[in-house]
Order: sequence, then C-alpha cells, then structure tokens
Amino acid sequence: MASPSYVAEPQIQRLSQLIREIAQGFIQVPRFQRPIVWTDEQRLELFRSVSEGTPIGSILVWRTSLRNIRVFETLGPHRLERQQGSAAEFVSYLLDGHQRLSTLFGALQARSGSYAVSDDGNRWEVFYDLDRRDFTFDPRKEGADRQRLLPLSSVLDSRALLRFQRSLAELEDEEELIRRCDDLATAIQEYKIAVIPIVTDDIDVATRTFQRINSEGTSMNHVHMVAALTWQADFDLTERLPAIREEVLAPLGWGGLDDRLLLSSCKVTLGLDLLEGDADEIAKRIRSRPEVLEEAAQHVAGAATFLREECHLGSPRLLPYSYIPVLLAEAFRLESSPSPELKASLKRWFWWVCYEYFAISSNSSRLRGALDMVRGIVNGDSSPVDENTISGLEPLPERFDFRLARCKLLALQLARLQRVELETDEAERLLAERGHEAMQSLLVRHRFPRADINSPANRILARPEELSEVRGLLDTRQSSAAPSLAHHLVSDEALLSLRNGDPGEFLILRRIELEQLEWDFCAQQGILNES
Repeated sequence: MASPSYVAEPQIQRLSQLIREIAQGFIQVPRFQRPIVWTDEQRLELFRSVSEGTPIGSILVWRTSLRNIRVFETLGPHRLERQQGSAAEFVSYLLDGHQRLSTLFGALQARSGSYAVSDDGNRWEVFYDLDRRDFTFDPRKEGADRQRLLPLSSVLDSRALLRFQRSLAELEDEEELIRRCDDLATAIQEYKIAVIPIVTDDIDVATRTFQRINSEGTSMNHVHMVAALTWQADFDLTERLPAIREEVLAPLGWGGLDDRLLLSSCKVTLGLDLLEGDADEIAKRIRSRPEVLEEAAQHVAGAATFLREECHLGSPRLLPYSYIPVLLAEAFRLESSPSPELKASLKRWFWWVCYEYFAISSNSSRLRGALDMVRGIVNGDSSPVDENTISGLEPLPERFDFRLARCKLLALQLARLQRVELETDEAERLLAERGHEAMQSLLVRHRFPRADINSPANRILARPEELSEVRGLLDTRQSSAAPSLAHHLVSDEALLSLRNGDPGEFLILRRIELEQLEWDFCAQQGILNES
C-alpha cells in the first residue's frame, strides 16, 4: 500500500486525496478528541465553503512511532482501517480538525463495508440540491425532488456519480443538471487543504504544540492525553471523571468542577507535581492504581464541604481562583477530620490567599507555594498569614467582570452582608445557583445615560423578579434608604446624591462603601495589618 503524501513537512493536499488516505488508515482519531459538537448548519456551511473554494483552515496531525495512544474505530459513520507492517512504522493522530474531517469524511466517503450506522445522534448523509444549488440533510423537510438530489457520497466515486447522472436522463433540463453535478464534483475533488504534521515521540511536546497552534479554541490538556493513554475497554477516563463528579461532588453542589482540577488532585495524591508532569507517567500511575480517582474525589469533596460551610462558597463557579479546591484537598488528604482550630487556620489562609497572595500573582510558582503552605498549616507550622498580613486591598476594577477574582470576592461579600442582615442564606444560594446572572445592574442606561453602568458599584445581588422593586425604591421621596436598599449597601448619602440628579456621585459613594465592606471583613478575619 502506498505511503501517505505527507511525512514531516506541511503539505497541500487535494480533498479527494485526503479522504482516500483517511480511509486507508493513515490518520487515526485519538480518544482525547471531543465528540462532534457542530450543529447541522455549521456542517452544511462547511460544504458551502468547500464548494465555493473558501479556505476552511489547516489539519494538524501528530506523526509518531508511539502505539499506546488509544484511538476511535470510526470517523463520522465510517470504520477506519489500521495500518499494518512496514507501512505502519509511523502513525498520524489527528490533533486539530476533528469536527471538519468528521463532517467531510462522513458525507464524502462512499458507503461500503466500512459504513457503520452512527448512534451519536448526528446525521451524516448530505445531499446537494441541484435546483437550489445548496446542501441539505433532509430532502423531505426541504420538499425537494429526491431524483434531483445528488448524494455527496457519490461525488468522489466516479461510477456512482455516473450512475446518478444517468438517472437524470428523463428530465428536461438533464444537461444543465449534469453540468451542475460536474461543477460540484470538480470543486470538491480539487479543493485543497494544508496538512501540518508534528513529528515527535515526545507526548508533552505534542500536547504543548496543540495548545499553541489549535485554531478552534479546543483546550487540550493532560486530561485529554492521559485519557488516551489510560483507555481500555473497561476504563475510559473521559467517562469515569464525570461519573465520579456526579456521584461524589454533585450532591454538594460542586458537580461542575473542571475535570482538569480533579486530575490535578489525583496528581497531588500520587505525589506528582500539581501542574506539570509527564502525561505517560501520570497514565502509568493511574493504570496501576485506578482507585486514586475516587480517593482524590473524596479529598476534593472535603475541600468543597469546607468551602461551602466555612467560607460560604456553594459552587465552583464562585471560586476566585480555580485551583483552591485542589490546594485544600491536600489538607483533607493529610487530615480527613480536621479540628476546629485547623479549620479556622485554613479559613484564614483561604481569605488571605484570595485577597493578598494570589492578588499579586497566581502563576505556577505561587500555586506550588500555596500548596506547601497548606501542608505546613496541617503539620502545625506557623502560618504565613501571621507574617504577611494585608496592608491594603487591591481596588475594585473599573468594570465589573465576574471572571475576575476581585469581582467574585465582591459578590461573596454582598451575599454575606445579606446573610448577616436578613439572617438567611438565600442570597448565597442564589449566587451559587446563578453565578454572574445573580449580579444585577442597579442603574440602567436609558434612565441614567451619564452613569457608568459597568462599574462594580452599580451591581447588586438580587433575583430578577426583585430588581424592579429595588429600582423603584431609588425614586421614592422618603428621607432614608429603605431596609431593602440598606442590605444592598445603598446608604442615605449615596441615595441623596442620586435623587439630586448625580448618579456619578452615587456610584463613587457606593464604591467607597463596598471597599469598606471588604476592609472590615478582612479585619474580622485577622488578615489585615491595621497599623
């Protein structure tokens, strides 16, 4: 069997040639690839681009002699061959382009013994409507004449294409329809795609390269690669991690924790580096000790319970810094039943790293340093907080963005204020359930065109159905702020400025009050240097 047309240098290939080489098994799909997520319309749009000659981006493959990468048996609805003998000295694993190649190969590859009906819910048979000169999945839905619909599976099969064109013989516009068939077939057969091979046997090099080059935003990390390296018929990491999250963390409200963080906790439990590590070594450790997944999940569950009960974080979406549950999980690995004194130390540490330590930087060295701090606290060492209390808080940002740690901390403080003022955890539950959607704008642009409505000082924590009532209170002429405004931290002085027609002053005064709220809280936690 012939060798593929690309070896170690980028090659421009005709689509017809690429489809043949995929069918011959020169490209395999590793199991770390995400499933098909494109909509039908996205896939039809891809064919429109091909028929018009519009570029659809390059294909990235990893060319290696390694054979321990687990692969899917199909691409789209077609089974893939596996290269044998000398032709199989190297394997090319698809890194970037899964959605595109699945779409193209699924529709263009001729139906044969390799065809396996897909159970993934996707439709793979695509037709070209010769009347509308457009693509469709469902000819009945479009009301089209089936006789005038060219199956794309015939386009690269000359015999099948000829049979279809002969079937047009009885139609009055036979010649025009045949011409349209030929035009489409030529456009698809001659369409060119760049195939870029990454030639290396170093798994981590392939992973890092993918992270940097991938043009579609698919995040590839150790989870994907380790999943491919550990896959067996009875063990699939991409299935096991979600199952563990659902079983162990979902009852705590933490089912949304990223798989990447669960794997990081596994790495720490295995004595490996928190962030880095050879994917092959991680996979070997997990294969030899698969129960570590459940162990790590239990440690994270301890951290999640602590964060919910002691720090009032009811969901991973509220985490100012994503790795905090991994860091705290180490405390629960070392001490499964921490004393009240240890919990108090960990709580103080949590607020200190959020407002001070990670506020400076949350890079890899600081994350490792924070992990060492947790271990030291559990072992009874002096807390770093005692020697590094906060001398001043980072100011609130100019614009509210819930992705920022500083804004999440503000939301947590507003929830705490309502818990204290109203003696209920309703606001904290609302924040856990809805995240950024619970942070509502108080002033709206059409009523206050000169106000900086994007300011953090313009945000309150409230249900949408409460918002109109709260906004209505801003217009009343009573002399002081109503209690429902007070627990949103709207003072009499700020309210007077707004009623006097100065929304800018209102937001300035409320920003001061919000920052004072955080300052007072940090003082209560003993993490503030007030000298």
